[in-house]
Amino acid sequence: MYSNAPEMSSGIKVYGSAVLHAVPDTASITAGITRIESEPKEAFAAARTGAQAVRQYLKTCEISEVGTSRINLEEEWRHEGGIPRFIGYQAKLSYNIIVREIDRLEEIIVGLMDAGANKLGSVSFETTRLKELRREARIRAVQAARSKAEVYASAAGLNVGEVVAIEDVNPDILENGSSMHVRRVLNIEDAGDVGAVDPGAISVGAAVYILFHLQP
Repeated sequence: MYSNAPEMSSGIKVYGSAVLHAVPDTASITAGITRIESEPKEAFAAARTGAQAVRQYLKTCEISEVGTSRINLEEEWRHEGGIPRFIGYQAKLSYNIIVREIDRLEEIIVGLMDAGANKLGSVSFETTRLKELRREARIRAVQAARSKAEVYASAAGLNVGEVVAIEDVNPDILENGSSMHVRRVLNIEDAGDVGAVDPGAISVGAAVYILFHLQP
């Protein structure tokens, strides 16, 4: 693991992890407009009309963080009795909308559909405190590793010395990775504040392997 690591007889390698939970304060909506008409020109025009209505609605809501794709056009076919039938031309465009007032999310989604959007791709939740939470989780992961090392060292009549090496570990890989069809489950030494967690909370984790010297 470590090219310059001492023999394990003189050290101890431990795993430490932590996870924090945050209530989301931002939402990201992916929505779209599709219009099918018999001619390309008509499909483009219908999609633009819908797009103008959606933009006007978002302007009324004072939402400015909006990403919009170009209008794409493609043929629409459907199979009936195993036979493809040409339906028309479909013009479509998509939006990515950031909602900062998360309590208005339901209102905004309904408003988008009423304004002319007819496709709802996804709704994801985020936190603007991600950097702060990730830093705190990393600190707690290191503290958890040292605490574990001290328990082992004390039981063996030794003391934990200086840090020889630290390996950052992606907790998502540990939790979701698999080998030979065996799921590797992430063990959390520091799970944050004890208590019920909001099912919609965002979990931010960190994990490390630390190699410590052991001293008499």
